[in-house]
Parts: sequence; C-alpha cells; structure tokens
Amino acid sequence: MNERKRWLVWGGLVLGVVALVGWWSQPVPASEGVTADLPGKGSGTDTSVSLVSEQGAAPVRIADLASETEPEMLLGDEDLIAALRALGSLDENTGGGELAIERRVDELTMAVISPIGRLQRAVELLTEGRLTEDPTLTSAPERGAVRGLVLGTLLHRHGQRSKSRLRASSPENVVCLALEGAPTWTPAVRDQLLHLANACATDKGRFVTGKHIRLVVELRALHPDLRSFYSELLGFIMVDLPKVDQHLLLDILQGEQEDPLLVRLALKQLFDQGKAQLAMGLARALLVGEGTRNRVRVAALSAVAGSAPMDLALDFVTEFGRDGDLTVSMALTHRPGGEDAVLERYSELVMAGAAGDTRRLLIAGVTNPSVLLGVAQTDPAASVRSQAIMSGTGIAEVHNPEQWLDLLEQSVGVTSGDSGAMSRNEAAYAGINILKQGTSKGSPMFKRAAQLLEDLLDEAR
Repeated sequence: MNERKRWLVWGGLVLGVVALVGWWSQPVPASEGVTADLPGKGSGTDTSVSLVSEQGAAPVRIADLASETEPEMLLGDEDLIAALRALGSLDENTGGGELAIERRVDELTMAVISPIGRLQRAVELLTEGRLTEDPTLTSAPERGAVRGLVLGTLLHRHGQRSKSRLRASSPENVVCLALEGAPTWTPAVRDQLLHLANACATDKGRFVTGKHIRLVVELRALHPDLRSFYSELLGFIMVDLPKVDQHLLLDILQGEQEDPLLVRLALKQLFDQGKAQLAMGLARALLVGEGTRNRVRVAALSAVAGSAPMDLALDFVTEFGRDGDLTVSMALTHRPGGEDAVLERYSELVMAGAAGDTRRLLIAGVTNPSVLLGVAQTDPAASVRSQAIMSGTGIAEVHNPEQWLDLLEQSVGVTSGDSGAMSRNEAAYAGINILKQGTSKGSPMFKRAAQLLEDLLDEAR
C-alpha cells in the first residue's frame, strides 16, 4: 500500500469516525486539513466536537448529522467478528479519495460501536482470544476491536446528540473491562491500544481519563510483568490532568519506585500544584536512599531541574548531578530563562573555585555557541573545556568551525596524562562533529579533521 493511500486511510479513520456524530460545521482551510463539500454543511447547529491528534493536525470541527436512524440490534458473534474484520482491514481494502474513505469509516465503525453492547462484546471477544490469529501480529478483527474501542469510547463519551446516528451510552464500564482484560491480549494488540490512546483525544480527554487512574494503578501493581504498559497509560492520564490526587502521588513516590516515568510525572505534578518543598523532600529521599536505580535517579533529577523554582533546581542539580546527566542539563537550560540562570551559576562557581565536575554538568546543556567558545578557551578545568568543545561542535550550524578545530587540535596535542589533555573518545566525538558541518572533502579543514581522527585511531591501536 503506497504512502498516499496509507495517509488517506488514517486521515479518513480520524475524520470519518468523527463524522459519525455529524457533518462539518465549518470549512477547514486547505493549509490545515482536508476540505470536502458535504451535505448539511452550514446547517447552523452549534453542537460540535473537536478531535485532536497528537501529531499536530488541526482540530476537526463537526456538527450533527442531518438524518436520524433507528437504533440497531446487537449482532451475533460471527457477524460482529466480520464487522470487526472489515473495520480492521481499512488499510488494505479502502479505495477512493478522502470523502469515500470517510464514508466507509463511518459505515464500518457504526457497525461496531453502536449500540454500546456491541463494543462491550467486541472487548470480550478480544479478551477471550477469539480474535487472535497470530500471537506475534495483530489480526484484522483485533485491529478493528481496538479502533472501535478507542474511537467509540471518545464518541460515546460526548453523549446523545439530536439527529445523531450514534446511540450514545456511557462507555466507562467498557473501558474498565478493556483495562482489566488487557493482560490476556497479545503484546501487539496492547501496543496498538497505546498508540491510538496517545494519538486521539477530544475536548473530554483521551481514551483513559482521571476516572480510571486508581484502576490503572491497581492493575499495574497486580501485573508487574505489564508494568510498562499500565505506566504508559497512567502517564497519559497524569499529563492530561491539571491536578492529580496528592495521596496517589505519594503512593507512587513512597511505594515501589521502579518506574522512572511515574517518578518524573509525580514530582512534576507536585511542583505544578505549588508543593515545591514536599516534592523536593521526596526527590531528595530518592537520591540519598540506597539501591536507587540510575534511571530513577535521573528521572527525579530531571523533574527537579525542569519544574522546581530555578534557584532550588540549580542547588539540587549541583549537589546530586553527575557527569553524563545530559538530560538533566537539558531540562535546566530548556526551561524559560534557564540558560541565563545556568550561566550565572556557572560564573559563580568559577569565581568560587568550585570543582570542575559541576561546571561541566551545567555547560553540557548550553546551546549558545559564543558562550561555549569562551568556556572552551578560558575555563581552568580541562574536563569543562572538553565538554564545551563537544557541545560547541555539535551545534547544527557552527559559524567558525576552523576556530573550533584549532581548539580541538590544541587539546589533543597536550602531553598524554597532562591535566589539560582531552580524552581520545571526546576528541573523536568533536572531530566527527566538525566533519558533519558540511565542509567539502577537498577543503583544508576537512583534511585537518580527517587527519586528526586518523591520528587518534593510530594511538588507540
């Protein structure tokens, strides 16, 4: 299937399913999405839904359908499986342009999600294993069940609308049924659920919302082998919610501290709620405790670096940061005003004669090439100068690569074992960065950088 048709299918899957509860209420500019002249446009209705894609697509606005259909009866299992197979086979079997795909998605999805009993039975069939054909791949019925589950949940959650073809009911019991049944699904099916749960949302949230947070936490504890699956779902909820119950956050941070994602999100939530001292105390307990895994340590540091008040964040990172904690350095410098605050703290540390390791950590996240060049030329510690050279040469567009190459050659040329020497690995990294700067192979600078790398390789033999 070519890329154009694949784009149309997935675009139609989003746009068409949204159209199950109505036609477009307003045109979409060609630069922002697909425009189609559909019956009923401009009907003046004001009930609309916005389906938002994580991929950055423009929100889609829709109004109610102009006609009403009678509620449909539940299907037998074989007929429902056939409907699921058809919905799951859209990638292979849908032809035509955007409008044709949208109408096909409309038709096939309605057969699966309305009334809600069909969707519930589809989840039961999925959990019972009756839709699985190959444990290593998703079958068409499995894909149809997951698509219907996620998109049908979003549509049902908006409730019944006048003149709508959707026979809306509360989908929350079906969501809970799916979350509880997921351990029996194949890994490929769980991966598809995570993908769609992340990619699709309405103004009422994603497939999982704050209503499910306790259940997801309990299932995560009950199924340790699926910790990452439930953690990712929990992450979706915590990112979306403006405020998460403090007791739950404490449970996460004071209970099993094995999941870096949850540690980072829980600490961030506490900072966002204005509970900085509580969050700092919990982060400190994580870092001073014995046996804390490095990924959890970095997650706690990154949360503090990115969310704590800047002075507290800098104090914490200079106390607990280690060489190589690049994500921590980036979290500091990428926040508003972060790079200026980092450079001010760097200058204070130079004036105080502090150890070079902390300055190296701070400089690792700086992206200003002029500042990095100055650090590479003047910092008293070789390790900091080396970091500045690596960071400076790694910037996408270096305006003075010759000057950086001069510094690199000087740093490598220092007698081995001297405190000013740059390690071979660091020098090779910086040399490769310079070669990537778009210089022609015949240029003197390219030849110098290539010769430097050859010399480093000879030394290593």
